[in-house]
Amino acid sequence: MIRVRLEGMQEIEKQLEKLSVDLRENIITEGLLAGAEIVRQEATVQAPVGQRETRRKTRLKDTIVIEVGAKKQPSVRVGPNSDGFYGKFLETGTAERFTRKKAKSTQAPKSRGILPEQPFLEPALRTSKREAAKAAAEVIRRRLRDV
Repeated sequence: MIRVRLEGMQEIEKQLEKLSVDLRENIITEGLLAGAEIVRQEATVQAPVGQRETRRKTRLKDTIVIEVGAKKQPSVRVGPNSDGFYGKFLETGTAERFTRKKAKSTQAPKSRGILPEQPFLEPALRTSKREAAKAAAEVIRRRLRDV
């Protein structure tokens, strides 16, 4: 998981501290969602497309979603949902994999190879981090003006 902290927003932080906890969390979550949407869009562009994707019902880029974290500490997660579970293997790669040894077989397990890493989430965050932070700050500022 990649964490990003919005810094340089002291005036916003001071205004947020004056609000009730629930309202503060709602405003921060709205800002995080705005920033996360930009990262999600970039991740869908950078998601690798494999040869087998034509046979799948869903493509990896279609499984990238935004999930809201716990209420007490506002956070969001951008990444593949359960249909795109294989995205984590593409992002980080895998060690050498072997076939399972059959119970009565004397043959050694056969290597199925190594899946090299094909990162797409981390590069998407690096590419869109500034734009996402600006979008989050803008939403938070707009909501604070409305309060």
